[in-house]
Formats: sequence, C-alpha cells, structure tokens
Amino acid sequence: MKKKPTGQKYQNLLARDGVIYYKRTFDGKRVRFSTKTADWDAAAAMRDMYEQRRAARRFSPDETPTFVEMERRYLKEAAGHLSGTTLDDRKRVLGEDCFLTRYFGAAKIDAVQRPQLLEWWHTEVEGKGRSERTGLTYLSALSAHCRASSVTPLTWS
Repeated sequence: MKKKPTGQKYQNLLARDGVIYYKRTFDGKRVRFSTKTADWDAAAAMRDMYEQRRAARRFSPDETPTFVEMERRYLKEAAGHLSGTTLDDRKRVLGEDCFLTRYFGAAKIDAVQRPQLLEWWHTEVEGKGRSERTGLTYLSALSAHCRASSVTPLTWS
C-alpha cells in the first residue's frame, strides 16, 4: 500500500491492515467504516459520496431550518464538544440578541451565501464602525454554525 498522500483531499482517511478506513465524529457520534480499497483516491471519492448522502438526509428543501432554529439546535447539540470558553463565546455571538441573529434570523440556513455575507459585512461591521477582527470572529462562528448544519461552509470566493 502506498503511503498516505498529503492534502485536504485525504482528510479523515486512515490506513490499517492494507485497507483504508474513513473515521469522523458527527455530533458526538463516531462514524467509522472500511472503504474496502487500498487506493487513496477511490477512498476519498467514497468518503465524499458518503458525506453528500449524509448531508442530503439531514434536511429536505422543504424542511430546511431558519437561522434561528439552527442556532438553537447548534448551541444545544453540536457545540457540546467545544471548550467552556469557546462555548461561551459562541453563545454570545449566536445568542438571542446577537447582531448575527437579528440580521439572518428569519432566513433559511442554506440561503446565507456570499451576497448576503457581503451585505452583512458592509452594514453590520463596516457600517457600524466595528473592527475587522470583530467581524472575523462573528464570521468564524457563523461558518462553524453552517458546517454543523451540513450546509456548504461559507467562503468569500
């Protein structure tokens, strides 16, 4: 078997006894299965297919939660692995009276895309004189929130 290649593409894959396994933790539950191959690229493709199917099972388009519903679920379930200080920060950033919640609250979680993020940045960060570091802290929490809901992670590109 070849040595594991470097790069993001092979994340969460590990070799054992000539077979490549996928291993990851979702919401505190460990998922591990054999990809039944020794080819790193085939294992990465199988992992991607598994994660796409998992994301599709999570919400159908009709039941996609709003930002507020997902924020409550995230703080209750998915953020349990965070350290105490990080969890306190996330509660402060994603809390009931936070300017993220006020801005994105009624929107469906999958509707938060680049144009909405840029508009939010211009009005809530730059428009109200907040520092760039503050905006990036809020954006980091927003990205973790969306990743926990299996929505495509937010990017600026």
